[in-house]
Amino acid sequence: SKHSLMAKILLCFQVHQPFRLTDYTFFNIGKNHLYENQNLNKAILEKVSLQAYLPMNALLAKLVKKHGELFKFQFGISGVALEQFLAYKPEVVQSFQSLLSGSHSDILAETYYHSLA
Repeated sequence: SKHSLMAKILLCFQVHQPFRLTDYTFFNIGKNHLYENQNLNKAILEKVSLQAYLPMNALLAKLVKKHGELFKFQFGISGVALEQFLAYKPEVVQSFQSLLSGSHSDILAETYYHSLA
């Protein structure tokens, strides 16, 4: 058949957004226990969601519709990325869930913090 002669493509995507840290100095010890810059985390996540994650997931959905089972992909999503998506842009999680609902995609094991340790 036509499909048996065509090459299959498998794309693997690493999805990660690190927590951004505040400027924490010696003088903050005992006064401030917030180490993460939540405002910066939110601003960056919203920006990259609109510029990268949502458009890319829409493109992947379009390619699945066009190529069916010939087009396959996998996502490795870090826990901190997922945590930020849920907090600031839950529609990104929904777009991943939609893409992962078919047999054309899989989720890869990923460490929570995407650590080198």
